[in-house]
Amino acid sequence: MLGLGFILPPDQAGRVMLVGVLYAILLVLGVWAAWQLGWRLLSNPAAWHTAVERLRARPWNGPRAGAVLLILLTTQGLFLLVGRKLAPAGGPEAGAPGLHLLVMESLVVHLGGLFLLGMLLRRLRLGWSAAFGMERNGLVRRLGGGSLAYLASLPMVFAAALVYQAILLAHGHEPALQDVARLMASTQNLWFRLYMFFLAAFLAPLFEECVFRGVLLPALARGLGTGPAVFLTSALFAALHFHLPAFAPLATVAVVFSLAYVYTGSLWVPVAMHGLFNGVNLLFLFLVGPLP
Repeated sequence: MLGLGFILPPDQAGRVMLVGVLYAILLVLGVWAAWQLGWRLLSNPAAWHTAVERLRARPWNGPRAGAVLLILLTTQGLFLLVGRKLAPAGGPEAGAPGLHLLVMESLVVHLGGLFLLGMLLRRLRLGWSAAFGMERNGLVRRLGGGSLAYLASLPMVFAAALVYQAILLAHGHEPALQDVARLMASTQNLWFRLYMFFLAAFLAPLFEECVFRGVLLPALARGLGTGPAVFLTSALFAALHFHLPAFAPLATVAVVFSLAYVYTGSLWVPVAMHGLFNGVNLLFLFLVGPLP
């Protein structure tokens, strides 16, 4: 953080320092939250075995998980075939065209994916509660637990990011933001910012958690065991973001998402964690502004 003060304008360097202070406060709170959750887990180890059995009892097997993956591939393919032809050509450096493309992609992939997933659940005669443990009763408590678990994950994610970035730097890979992150940080359009926040904090977490933790995790746990399923789905989650500098932090936070789902049995918990993870990071990007 301090080094950025020599290459950024003074006002932007001050904002970077502010973000650093805010993140440090979150890390301190995260250490406290990790202690609280760790104590709860150690005081009741038998609950984990019950949670694993509940995960394996979810109505997701290989064929059904394959159907969900087909939904994911269908929405991605639809965007690639149609979306890029309809949207103006542009990338992160192109301003509004790149933003329009991002909005279109999110609507096709995430909103379209949720619609198709809902149709699949209806065909299978499954409710969201039976499929993912997403009961309405106790929702506030689940979201509160997700907020605490999000804080507890921050020290682990920060440590993984530091070690991983050091390894990348040692091998000549410079750290860099994703193109989509630079694009969102650079826009000053209020409506785009509000939509990007809705996408990052709600729409994308809901769809991605349904796919990775809700469907793939229990399906793989049936055949491979819970531990391998957690690590495999987390690695896949990180890899599909197609950004090498973020692989280790994303895989680490995905492991925590998975463990939270297994332990609580409610997908609302990792959805809340995922939404906070994305939303806080996006707010920090908006605060700092475009980086060189």
